Amino acid sequence: MLRYKWHQGKNIYKLPYDGAKEMLSVNNVDSKDFLTGLFKAMFDKLPAQKLKKEKAQ
Repeated sequence: MLRYKWHQGKNIYKLPYDGAKEMLSVNNVDSKDFLTGLFKAMFDKLPAQKLKKEKAQ
């Protein structure tokens, strides 16, 4: 059963099952301009890359 989260009257997130992480719902996957804008808007909100620990030799 899919559950939905609403933002400003629009369904933008899907919760595929209880306890799942939110997934962004994108229906307009054929529009290059839409997807480019979406990725640019999300890029700055991504967490910083975690530094890897050096292996002991």
